[in-house]
Amino acid sequence: PVYATSDIWPGGNVGGDLDGIQLPVAPWMLQEGEPARQRLRAERLYPGLVGDPTLSELHALGRDALALVPWMSMMKRDPMLYLAGNVGRLRLANGIVLERDLPWARIEDGRPVRYEPAPAD
Repeated sequence: PVYATSDIWPGGNVGGDLDGIQLPVAPWMLQEGEPARQRLRAERLYPGLVGDPTLSELHALGRDALALVPWMSMMKRDPMLYLAGNVGRLRLANGIVLERDLPWARIEDGRPVRYEPAPAD
């Protein structure tokens, strides 16, 4: 398999050139799931998000920041508690630093789709 950082995908449909590459991607940028549906709604309301993946992800981050505020005190008490956000799974690992875990995706037909790599033997 070929692995890359999310910087390899510039957003939108890149054609078949990157097909098969595996990378971590914010759920907001995937093609299915609730974050993808929220992205499509936001793109209808704010057409400027469509051609700018950076601006789109900042929009998702803002949504997650608002959703995270009411959970912060509980996350400080329980470091295993996380928010399944638009930009990834967010948690306060040590009660101070916010960590973000991204799901794996694979480029298929020019777009990232959720992908679970096979476990190593």
